Amino acid sequence: MFIQTETTPNPDAIKFIPGQAVTQGNTYDYRTAD
Repeated sequence: MFIQTETTPNPDAIKFIPGQAVTQGNTYDYRTAD
């Protein structure tokens, strides 16, 4: 799968654009690597 990335106003965040549905419309926020 090819995944594009995009910067965000938050320097600690990055937007991933996979080119196909991955989460059926849900969003997720991962604040730690765990």
